[in-house]
Amino acid sequence: MYNKAVVWFSLAFALTLPAVVSADTPTSATVLGACMDYLGYDEADFRKLLSGKIVSGDLQECSKKELAVTIAMLLPAPLERVVDLIWSGSTLEITRDVLDFSYINDSSPVENNFVGIGLQPDEVKEVSKLLRIRAGLTFNMSKVEIQRFKAIARRLKSRGAERDPRVRQAFNSEYQALLMKRYKAYRQGGLKAIAPYYRGGGERARPDRELSAEAASATLMQDLIPDFHRAFANYPRDGTDDTKNQFLWIRELIQDRPTFILAHRMFRFGQKYAVMTERQFYVGHTYNSQQSIVGGIAAEEGTLVFYQNRTSTDRVAGFASSLRHTIGRKLMRDQIIHHLEALRRSLEQTGE
Repeated sequence: MYNKAVVWFSLAFALTLPAVVSADTPTSATVLGACMDYLGYDEADFRKLLSGKIVSGDLQECSKKELAVTIAMLLPAPLERVVDLIWSGSTLEITRDVLDFSYINDSSPVENNFVGIGLQPDEVKEVSKLLRIRAGLTFNMSKVEIQRFKAIARRLKSRGAERDPRVRQAFNSEYQALLMKRYKAYRQGGLKAIAPYYRGGGERARPDRELSAEAASATLMQDLIPDFHRAFANYPRDGTDDTKNQFLWIRELIQDRPTFILAHRMFRFGQKYAVMTERQFYVGHTYNSQQSIVGGIAAEEGTLVFYQNRTSTDRVAGFASSLRHTIGRKLMRDQIIHHLEALRRSLEQTGE
């Protein structure tokens, strides 16, 4: 049900505790002991972490639509090396089914950043879905966006139209306009400017509200790095000089379908800690939104890494919601652990 993007992680923020930022590098036991309550881990989890095992847990979810997990591990590598792997382009290859991506460059006209985005000639099935587009769960679009794609479909629909390059190009041009408009709205207005997804029958999904609740749930960040949390929760307000922002579009394979994602990353690096967030404020299908936070703390034994992920999706709400949540969390957890193990192997192969 869920994409491998869940491994863009999230740190449970024990990053500025006095023991962590002191002149001496603390032991992992000291750091873990300071943040156990925030992570929801018990003594058995504590011992597993110290023995090198990956430990997972469930977080209190913000709504019936949300799946939330937390993961922690001790990596036998210095903080700087761990940050390089997580933040570099190579991590995209390790953790996600990314088909293409690009950072959005503010120094050039906004529209230039979206030129060339679109479905490829071999993605005929997705073009076919667009030719039959309607409100529902197949696509995440506002009512106006759906109507614009419907107008293209009415004008160009014919036998074999899904293989016609002109049809694909018309849809691609509309996708470019959609992404650019949503990007500009978010940059200007933050979470409140995110347009809802229309499901039909007057029903709408509200990624703006989902992400706002998820930001408020980052209580450890709020308690220990309040200025970073304010910048994160209130973007574009309350930024700080040492909080960096990065934006990108991603074309990713999710449930064997290409989709387009708009993401906002914030990060702050220090000698003793690193903290990074990724907020997916537009996702083309399958899930509504995603908040991930990743962080590392330097310890004598290497680097303690904590990950949290909150993914909101209409596909786990409603009938049999409890069972769907259980299955969904397991899938998410299994995927995260699988890719964390790959990250650890990558570090071992480099000799760190």
